[in-house]
Amino acid sequence: MPTIHLRHLFLLFFLCLSSLSRSQTLTMDNITPQIGDHFITHKSLTGPIGDSGEGITWDLSGLIALDTNMLSYETPSNHPKATFYPDATVVGISGDAGEFLDISSFAWQRLGISAPSFAFEVNYSIDPEVFLTFPFHYNQTFNNQFSGTITSGGVTSPRTGTISVTADGTGTLIMPYGQFNNVLRVKVLETTTDTVNDIPVTLETLTYSWFQEGIHASIASVIQTTIDTNTTSASYFLDESIILSNKSLVTWDAPILVYPNPTSDWVRVDFRLDKPSRVQWQLFSITGRTIVPATSEFKQAGQHQIELAVSSLPSGKYMLQLIANGKIATKKIMVTGR
Repeated sequence: MPTIHLRHLFLLFFLCLSSLSRSQTLTMDNITPQIGDHFITHKSLTGPIGDSGEGITWDLSGLIALDTNMLSYETPSNHPKATFYPDATVVGISGDAGEFLDISSFAWQRLGISAPSFAFEVNYSIDPEVFLTFPFHYNQTFNNQFSGTITSGGVTSPRTGTISVTADGTGTLIMPYGQFNNVLRVKVLETTTDTVNDIPVTLETLTYSWFQEGIHASIASVIQTTIDTNTTSASYFLDESIILSNKSLVTWDAPILVYPNPTSDWVRVDFRLDKPSRVQWQLFSITGRTIVPATSEFKQAGQHQIELAVSSLPSGKYMLQLIANGKIATKKIMVTGR
């Protein structure tokens, strides 16, 4: 169901917390998404939740990428629904879907979610969802009530909700591609009630997420969603490119040549590395869906070229992403039929 998938994606990336030190105190300096940050994220079958407490080791090494999305933090004006959220200071964009946030030195507020291609909109601009206050530390709990409207399929309904956020664990997180030490786990329980034709529909989302200093998104999240009595679960996690930089990716600042473009057969990518690095590349649709899975190779400093076969792809626009040394480049490619 597209609307539920979008909720999961944004729960993963916009309940962004990070452990600052051994005291596990959260401040705005370490968790604020920066405009220009980019992430590649994967969906997996549900992983283990594990225990709460101090000195815990959580083993999520068995997560397997089943679906991949791109996500970037941008200025609100980059989204077509920006005028609906004039107080937003940053928007997270995946495809044409965006989540609008108002971030201050003492709190994070969710103003709304907009996905025009799915005719889906959540608006909390009058009574925002405050989902974290600062400073925030291990064993601390924060609660908030919020309200607004939800529009799905052209039908708008009132929504009320509550959220409870608890930093319930510290320790080590083991991922399929490496280990993160001194992480903070955050438990989030969000309950919303939508009233459709005078009939209340309740959605409960329980999320366990793991965070580390300097990474502006959760490394992994296990999410359980219950609508009335029906429960589904899944996991979401950052791509291994986060290991290369141990921080959010920044924009590639060196020239990259993509040719021929348009193309109907092959596309070649010329780039230069200032130092040895593992390089990862993959191809997405214009809406952020994986078309060609990620490929990565270790390459020495110097000039390089990679090639991608596109002759089997339908005509249309695609996005090529190239990652190395903690930097990301996104290039548009036009594929034309023979």
